[in-house]
Amino acid sequence: IKEKEKEKEKTMEEKEKNRTENKDVSDGGGASGFPDEAEKKFQEKKKGKMAKFHSVVEKGLIPPKGNQTENKGKWNDLKVRVKWSCLMASLYFLILFSGHFYSAVMVALIVVSIFYELIDIPRFKERNSEVKNYYFISWYILSLGMYFFYIKTLKDKISFLTQYPIFYYLLKYHKFICFMLYCFGFMLFLNSLTKGYYRYQFRQFAYIHIIFMIFGYFSSMIISNIFNGIIWFLLPVSCVVINDISAYFWGRRFGKHSLSSLSPKKTWEGFIGAFFSTLLWCYLYTKLLSRYEMFLCPVEKLTLMPFSLTSMHCDTSEFLSTYEFSFSVFGKIFTLSLSKIEFHSLCVGLFASSIAPLGGLFASGFKRSIKIKDFADTIPGHGGVTDRMDCQMLNGAFVYIYLNQFVFY
Repeated sequence: IKEKEKEKEKTMEEKEKNRTENKDVSDGGGASGFPDEAEKKFQEKKKGKMAKFHSVVEKGLIPPKGNQTENKGKWNDLKVRVKWSCLMASLYFLILFSGHFYSAVMVALIVVSIFYELIDIPRFKERNSEVKNYYFISWYILSLGMYFFYIKTLKDKISFLTQYPIFYYLLKYHKFICFMLYCFGFMLFLNSLTKGYYRYQFRQFAYIHIIFMIFGYFSSMIISNIFNGIIWFLLPVSCVVINDISAYFWGRRFGKHSLSSLSPKKTWEGFIGAFFSTLLWCYLYTKLLSRYEMFLCPVEKLTLMPFSLTSMHCDTSEFLSTYEFSFSVFGKIFTLSLSKIEFHSLCVGLFASSIAPLGGLFASGFKRSIKIKDFADTIPGHGGVTDRMDCQMLNGAFVYIYLNQFVFY
């Protein structure tokens, strides 16, 4: 009886087992539709694919765990950079609408800031302090250079001051006064020569002259642009800013080929994208500004009255007259109409997007030569004033030359 019961239980177990196996096959064998062994292999393969996918996602999108602090620091730096950019832009427009004189003062203060950063680079700071009268001579030469270039630029605008005797003689004998003052500075330099520092002092003396020639002379050109019409100050400044931003955007999105070893982050893709973006900006921005006379009117006489820009009126018909350009494409003739000021703005944009960026490469090369990242830390998130003005000076000088050769000749 016991044997029969055991056989019966064994038969029932076999039937149950067969019934379960048949059910698995008929139901598709689990999630994958295969029997147990196949299901196991399918799940392992699936896990392998998912692991590979997660690995790709982590490498491409999710920062490594070890770099969480670094990424957080970069995000904080970006926020500081944006915050100070908005603050500087607000201050810039406030000064701009205060009038031409205050815009010129802003340019002069920027030059003073640049000079302060460049003569006191941390690497040379200790040695500079050991040289006799280094700082006094440096600031003396800059002041003299600004006096010479700025008065020469503004001579016509301040001619009404000649009714006062002191200004009459200062303007009449301007060049002679400047030369004699320079001779005095030259004697100060010779008197400051210190034993053991001769080579360094002569090198720094040449360095100071290069700074004041580049930034002093170029800034006087920019001041002349301001008094020729505020648009000739607004346009080149905005062109450089837009070119810089769009080069960063296009470079991050499509950049693969490095533009120069001096600045590895700049790419050809960013350069080309910024070229067309800047030209488009110049056209649209000029189209907007040319609707308002106050941006086009030149200044005949220097005034200290704040917010005088909005009350300016002049004849702008010369700038708004049109040029007609005809060209043929596959035998079909197209005609393009541009106002004169739109045409001039495109010429400015062409330089700003192709040649002006070389000023940035020059600054990058100089910083690499003395092994520094930024010229200073004057502006949080941006570095020094010099780091922001490396292209502006070159572009402003071009606009001055262009205006005097082709617009106000």
